[in-house]
Amino acid sequence: MREAPLISVITIALNDLDGLIYTTDSVERQTYKNYEHIVVDGNSSDGSVDFCAAAEKRLSKFSYISEPDRGIYDAMNKGARMAHGDLLVFLNSSDGLTDSSVLAFVAEKWSESPDWQWGYGAMRHTDSNRLPFGGTVQAPFDRRQFELGRMYIPHPACYLGRDFFLNHGAFDESFGTAADQEFYFRVCGTHPPAVWIRFLADFMIGGVSSSESTWSRESLWHQMRVKHGVAIANNRHIDRVAALTVTYAQRMINGMRKLTKGDTNFAHVRNRTVP
Repeated sequence: MREAPLISVITIALNDLDGLIYTTDSVERQTYKNYEHIVVDGNSSDGSVDFCAAAEKRLSKFSYISEPDRGIYDAMNKGARMAHGDLLVFLNSSDGLTDSSVLAFVAEKWSESPDWQWGYGAMRHTDSNRLPFGGTVQAPFDRRQFELGRMYIPHPACYLGRDFFLNHGAFDESFGTAADQEFYFRVCGTHPPAVWIRFLADFMIGGVSSSESTWSRESLWHQMRVKHGVAIANNRHIDRVAALTVTYAQRMINGMRKLTKGDTNFAHVRNRTVP
């Protein structure tokens, strides 16, 4: 058994005032009150800084900084170093906690078992109106499927021990939009995650990783496998060919989907579309 944790909710933001307000409200509604909310703003010019200044006066658990950074994961690492909590969760602007009992649920899981240092739950996808239209439940965790890039860890629904995170090197910014996945890749062999079949976060589709190309994603996973010594067939060249193959296969699939949906200028194809 562990004591009830202090949970550090870290939000990074840049010129996303509406999203920042939404995320802050989501955190403020939590029934579990042993948390701190840290906003790392990238020197916004849209009123976000004024909002943060007012929130810091109004909310005892809220704090912020606003200054330029090198990007998303530099800001996340900065927030982790500022945090005082036992647990970290990176809930960025426009993302939210699914309901008011999310932090209470995670705190209970932390307290009842000393066997995990990081864990994750399910995540809902929402549109620009914040209406859910789908989600992801990456369970059960399969290390090899994860290493192959066939599953991923949803970081807004992932909770990490602060000391564990910092002692294992935090996010490696050189992996760009996959820096969070590279951290999980780095630690999952020695510290498998706890997995909870429960929605913990709402993620608004349309961010940086949402628009990432297939090749960009596959190339980053290829680099991760090579770095950590788990390349396909233990050969970096074969692994790269496999990444290219997946990319071209996905392009073909996407093209066929457009054709079968009638998303094309070729009338003879549209006319043959099966309802």
